[in-house]
Amino acid sequence: MNRRRPSAPASPLGGRSAFFVGATPRSSGPEPTRPDCAINVPVRTFDEHPAAPMAPPTDAAMQPPPMDQTAPTDLEAAVVALGCFWNVEAAFGALDGVVRTTVGYAGGQAPDPAYATLGDHAEAVRVEYAPARLRYTALLDRFWSLFDPTLTPAKRRYQPLLVPQNAEQAEQARASRADAVAQDERAERVEIVGDGNFCAAALRHQKHLLRRHDDVTAALQARLPDARALARSPAATLATGYLGGHRHPSRLADDQDRLGLPADALSTLRAAARRYGSWNAFVQAGRST
Repeated sequence: MNRRRPSAPASPLGGRSAFFVGATPRSSGPEPTRPDCAINVPVRTFDEHPAAPMAPPTDAAMQPPPMDQTAPTDLEAAVVALGCFWNVEAAFGALDGVVRTTVGYAGGQAPDPAYATLGDHAEAVRVEYAPARLRYTALLDRFWSLFDPTLTPAKRRYQPLLVPQNAEQAEQARASRADAVAQDERAERVEIVGDGNFCAAALRHQKHLLRRHDDVTAALQARLPDARALARSPAATLATGYLGGHRHPSRLADDQDRLGLPADALSTLRAAARRYGSWNAFVQAGRST
């Protein structure tokens, strides 16, 4: 489903709808079972199963994108759920200080969730960020700017959640929800889930908006060893933010060198960035009035 529909209306809390119909993924069939992804254990992500090692590329053009080479390693994580994870990943990946994003599932107790069998989980995004550049409170601001209290999710999978990873995040999440409820009591429907669990989705769901643009995907993949590296690439994370229309086009002049993309791929990002401020989303049929 690549048809465009009008953008969702502005949220009373300042954002636009995050609840929209997720298109059917390109690949069909069940996702592989991952027995280590039981929801009652600490965070598990697909990067815990690295691909077979490959010899480092010798051609300078085959080196990882510049921003991947200089990405900070002292990171913290946040987990949020705000509707279909494909666009939410782009919305957070566009922020300065975010290093990488991973889409997956959180908020429930069902073991081994997958896209077709979520159980009581919601689609979620794990955001890895550099605390020296970005605070958790800024991620909360982003969350509430995108939350639309006029919409009720038609399915549990689109339930808005905050999933704190530690006590400090939990305290800040509760305070931010209290502030939002003071503006609109419907913000109370955002759940704060205290166990911090997150299970990554299959690789085919990672960087979905990026992979809809073959030229940008190919340019980045040519500099990375495999699809797993692409999913974790800081450059791919930022490019996905542009392709989702979540980063202002004026930023590309400063970003283009560190992205390391050829001219045609940069043109694709520039065209997508002109949609900045518009979700271009599929609004869910279960809208409340």
